[in-house]
Amino acid sequence: MKVSEGQAVVAGDLLVKADLGAIQARGRETTTVVVFTNGDAIKSVKLNKQVLLQTNTPVAKVEL
Repeated sequence: MKVSEGQAVVAGDLLVKADLGAIQARGRETTTVVVFTNGDAIKSVKLNKQVLLQTNTPVAKVEL
């Protein structure tokens, strides 16, 4: 983990670094769950895609 609980983050911040090859070699899942917190502050969420995305590709656009 590159961040800690309660830490503020912005677009582009590195959150986690993992060796996906090692994880897959052990037969483990590499799917990432994205959670939007502070729902009362969110006006809308538009998901860009629900497929495999490349590194540094936005997952969604959130309007506050």
